Amino acid sequence: MARGKRRGGSGLEGTRPLSTPTAVSVAEVRRLPTNVLRKVEPQDKPSPLPLVRLAMSLLFLFLVAFAAWVIGWWPVTCLFCVLPFAGLVGARSVARRFARATLGRSDAVPSPGTPASPDAVPSPDGMAGTELGGFLADPADPRRTMLTAPLKAHLRERIERNRAAEARATAAWLARHGGPEEADVTSSDGCALHARVFRAEPTGADGRGSQRWVILLHDYRGSWEEVMPLVRRYVEAGFSAVVCDLRASGQSAGEWVGLGYLDSLDVVAWASWAVDEGARSVVLHGSGMGAAAALMAAGEQSLPEEVTAVVAENCYTDAWMAACCLYHALGLDVHPAMDLVRSYLRHQRGGYDIAAASPQEYLGDLRVGVLFLQGARDTLVPPYMSTLLWRRARELNPTLDHRIESFDKAGHLTLELAEPERYWHAVFDFLSRRV
Repeated sequence: MARGKRRGGSGLEGTRPLSTPTAVSVAEVRRLPTNVLRKVEPQDKPSPLPLVRLAMSLLFLFLVAFAAWVIGWWPVTCLFCVLPFAGLVGARSVARRFARATLGRSDAVPSPGTPASPDAVPSPDGMAGTELGGFLADPADPRRTMLTAPLKAHLRERIERNRAAEARATAAWLARHGGPEEADVTSSDGCALHARVFRAEPTGADGRGSQRWVILLHDYRGSWEEVMPLVRRYVEAGFSAVVCDLRASGQSAGEWVGLGYLDSLDVVAWASWAVDEGARSVVLHGSGMGAAAALMAAGEQSLPEEVTAVVAENCYTDAWMAACCLYHALGLDVHPAMDLVRSYLRHQRGGYDIAAASPQEYLGDLRVGVLFLQGARDTLVPPYMSTLLWRRARELNPTLDHRIESFDKAGHLTLELAEPERYWHAVFDFLSRRV
């Protein structure tokens, strides 16, 4: 199996300063057309009751301590003075553990070469899941199972049939095409990044490879495996594909998952690498957090001019609002948990402000058209968010011809598997005028 080792670097300078995201108005959400989009109304601001309860509890403890001091009960005074500080220390400990669990680097992502379940489609070299990845090859992949669980049984069966067909087709294609190359770059902030590169067949009399490239970006807590269902179609259409591990994921370095904000630096680095490899037209295609990274990168001044289009699946307006919607759906209090995590992360070396992961703040800087794709049955990223982004992008950039497509049979990260023919028709029709 032919493999190549290529290394590159990025001499990028400067990053976009932190910005404060604007709240999404419930009134604006209610004005959206329903169509097939299932709206999930968020609260503009999470309920302040948890913070009020916390403040009242601390006040009660101090009042008891004061009363005990007045009547001379010193042991009780000391006890009720220590309790609030112990609570603050405990809250910081909880914030640290929660931040590490949700945004810290995870070693749970299977590394290349880890066999999947016995029923997985074998890759060309005989190792199940090695080249295809468990998300495509393994019928029992836990992440895909979790994403399809909210769907109705007939939709899950449809996705499973399409997954099995695509896995077989991709395995046969890999047997003819050969395995991927390995590539490494360094982001502008010094983070070492890794990707798998599938080059299109040489074209033209000079035998040079395709000058059209696509950079595929996975979702939160994912890896290259999540975007493997997209690789074969892109390469067969003449695109060389860069299948990335974003920072703190897979084989890339990094301590914190960037929620699109830090990862946008990675996208710029990979786009620059593709241009160095001969790309004359680059497409950014991301899902979930990868879509947020693509949108935010598309607003960076340091992004190469060769980037001509963005395909954004299941993108959120901002990470904070997406987390709020998820918390409310689960019946959990956003405050003070998210506030503690935000405060803890901002004070860590290599940390950042999670409220800055706001793709909607970058729409005014777009210079390329965006195709927004959204599953109407998405239970992780509310479908209305793509509509908000699309409307706002059209208002700010009316000449770029942004488009939106909604898939009523799909949930989160299952658009291509739910309606493959319609999905690829929408993607290539959009790209045909831009690359």
